[in-house]
Amino acid sequence: MPMTFAVCALQAETFSKLECTLTADLANLAKYCQLWHLKPSTSKTVTSVFHLHNNMSHCELNVHMNGQRLKHGPYAVYLGVTLDWTLSYREHLSRSAAKLKSRTDAAVMAHAAHCSSDDRCSSDGTCSTLQQ
Repeated sequence: MPMTFAVCALQAETFSKLECTLTADLANLAKYCQLWHLKPSTSKTVTSVFHLHNNMSHCELNVHMNGQRLKHGPYAVYLGVTLDWTLSYREHLSRSAAKLKSRTDAAVMAHAAHCSSDDRCSSDGTCSTLQQ
């Protein structure tokens, strides 16, 4: 089943204006989806806020789509890049490093299972048995 992504980016002076505008935009998006027999997944849809004020970092938007309140997430993932409210990419780099570490560990374990203790392994992953 094909996946569809939609991003609504807005700028407003207050969070309440932002919530009203986003809810109205999502109502229009829901009508469009209904017209074309598409079913947006409100359980997978999240709201995130990006701003420059540290004291506002805890604020969550009260936005609805199809009568359901959307979840708020501190991070948004767009085109594989994890964004946070500071736009520092710190969370993206942490997640990428963890993913790389788990894949590296799995490759090392698979290689270790393939080779015996009498094998000498080269940098290209080939093994040769030691002659005694």
